Order: sequence, then C-alpha cells, then structure tokens
Amino acid sequence: MDWSDAMTYELRVTDTFDSAHFLPGHEKCGKMHGHTYRIELFITGKRLLEDVGENKSCMLIDFKRLKEVMASLITKFDHQVLNEVFDDVPTAENLARYCYYYLKKVIETKYHMKEIQVARVRIWEGLNSYCDFYETNT
Repeated sequence: MDWSDAMTYELRVTDTFDSAHFLPGHEKCGKMHGHTYRIELFITGKRLLEDVGENKSCMLIDFKRLKEVMASLITKFDHQVLNEVFDDVPTAENLARYCYYYLKKVIETKYHMKEIQVARVRIWEGLNSYCDFYETNT
C-alpha cells in the first residue's frame, strides 16, 4: 500500500488586524465599533513539494510564503473602517468568504501550486467568536 495516498498535511498561519465596522440596521452592532480580528489560513496537501537547501521535498509550502500572502490581505483591512473598503456588509461570515477566495487566488496564481489547497479560513471577531469558511464537494 502506498501510505502517501492516506496521508494529508495541514499547515496553519495566523495574523491579526484591527478594524472598525458597523452593521446597518443591527440593534447593537449598527453603531461604529472596533475589533481585533484574527485570521487563520489552513492549507492542506498530500505531497511535500518545497526543497530546503540540499534537502529535497521536505515542505508542503514554506511558512514564509504563506505569511507573505497573509500580509497582502492584512494591509487591505488593518486600521480601516471595513464598511469603506469592503463591498459587502462586513460580518464575520462575509469577511471569511472574501478572505478565503482572495487567499486561494493569490496562492494559485503567485506560486502555481495546484497540489496544495486552501482548506479553510477562520476569522475571529474578538476573543470568543469566529467563523470558518470552506468549500464542500457536495
């Protein structure tokens, strides 16, 4: 049996940004307020693809690359009023969906790595509440 078919690697990188927003029409959140958001990017893959020096195929993808991709997203939202820079109502759900597709596109186009997948994106709105967004095959 080829054990590599039964194995999956999962990587996660995390970053934060501070932003303000309001949810029009919401009783409490209709007023401008701010959060420290935490975003988590989960990447999966079955094959180690990246080389480190003379060591061949010992990483799925370098964490440095994932952090660069995350930084390109964070700069869009950090210290901004999300209602002014985001096309949808800036709920955790809409942010998670936007971030998922943004990160997926950047990873696919910048690194041309079809063997790795963006498994999900998690957006924390404060310390106790988060939203996961991922695609399903149904």
